[in-house]
Amino acid sequence: MLRFLNKQKTLRKIRTNLETMPDFISNTLTHWTGRSKTDEEAFAIIEQIITTRKLLLTYCPNYPRLPENRQLKTMMICFTDIPLNLSREQCERFGKFGIGFSKEVMISYGANPVLYTTREMNENVEKFISLVGRLQSEEVDREWRDATLNNDVGDRYQFTSEQFYAMAELAGFMQNYQYSDTSIDYYQREWRINYETLPKAIGMEPQVNPGQGAIHGSIGAGARRKIACSMLYALNDIDYLVVPRDFQARAEQLVDGLRAEIKIYEDEIN
Repeated sequence: MLRFLNKQKTLRKIRTNLETMPDFISNTLTHWTGRSKTDEEAFAIIEQIITTRKLLLTYCPNYPRLPENRQLKTMMICFTDIPLNLSREQCERFGKFGIGFSKEVMISYGANPVLYTTREMNENVEKFISLVGRLQSEEVDREWRDATLNNDVGDRYQFTSEQFYAMAELAGFMQNYQYSDTSIDYYQREWRINYETLPKAIGMEPQVNPGQGAIHGSIGAGARRKIACSMLYALNDIDYLVVPRDFQARAEQLVDGLRAEIKIYEDEIN
């Protein structure tokens, strides 16, 4: 009960802060799609998100330029809080079809802004990732907790499972500030939901409550085939859809009866 009341108090504070949001930050988190896809393929993704009420999360590298043995990959789905009128570069990179969710609700599901680190921090980041990986190995095999199996040393690192998973979950929100000399990730103003932070359904059972995660299975084909998980959401979490004008009628039909607005890409993106 106390945890519930604390969560409600936190959400009230978030709601107050969102009401005073500056113009260069949106109170909607937008997930863009359409990169390297036809417009029909991109709209089909928007349709799938709405008809299934599920967002798909896939593994992505947090630090693509680090060595493979120092790599951190997180099961995630990404959003941005860049306002639509400032989103041209974002759309050029990720696509011109978008679905915007209430920031307040997404925060309650576990959405968090990314923690960007610069190249100057890479050495420390590698050490941190190495530590997380080492503790993960210890967590997988906790026989060492029995002193008789570990030369009477016992608990070598003096950490609990809860402490390890808290560290691992925080690591999932880390991201490089700058991918290359011409690509600064910080400008994306990324938010993400990570699978590790979600309450889970058992196995591949259907989710019951919004904000719950589950294993989805494989998506894609050939070299692009990958494992995905999903998160259930409520349809009224959607603030708007962004589509090109040619898709306006189909988008309006898709959200008929919902509170979601239709934003026309050509009108909104400057």
